[in-house]
Amino acid sequence: MRPMILILAGLGLWMFAKNTQANIRQDVEAAPLPDDPSVFQQVEALLNMSNGNMRISQAGIDLIKRYEGWRDHAYDANPPFADWTIGYGHKIKDGETFPQTITRALGENLLRKDLEMAEDRVNSMIKIPLTQGQFDALASLAYNLTWGSWVKAATRINRGESAESVFPLYVFGSGVRMPGLVARRADELDMWMAG
Repeated sequence: MRPMILILAGLGLWMFAKNTQANIRQDVEAAPLPDDPSVFQQVEALLNMSNGNMRISQAGIDLIKRYEGWRDHAYDANPPFADWTIGYGHKIKDGETFPQTITRALGENLLRKDLEMAEDRVNSMIKIPLTQGQFDALASLAYNLTWGSWVKAATRINRGESAESVFPLYVFGSGVRMPGLVARRADELDMWMAG
């Protein structure tokens, strides 16, 4: 008796699913076409969206430059931790040496190289489709955060938490709320919202 009930239940679910698919197809085919051709472009962009090879735009680079600021000489960005930095926020790695001052061209090259890491973090870890503005906002966030903080932020975004709730979590430096980070997160969030 039990197998017969299961078979009938399965048949009923299959018929329901088949009917639902047919209804959806009829609804889509009967829907009026929009007059605005940009709607088609937007839908096509969404369908073809992939984060696999996205690159930060000039608007995203400009945002990072504005908040990182320019320093032609090495400075300790986080004195308790000897976080030596130069150019547009380039963290000086062990074994790297620079002249007393660097040119803007060298600073730009360092920034572009560092941005590859931020782009790779977003492309490899964010599993939802992104617009260019959303990608730029996340690349700026990835550029600014430690690895551990970035992993937490990416996990939250992938879980579907809103950018409005995620970005403001990362405004602290050494446990202190930093006005510069509050402003940066607000601008990143604006970039996210603008798409």
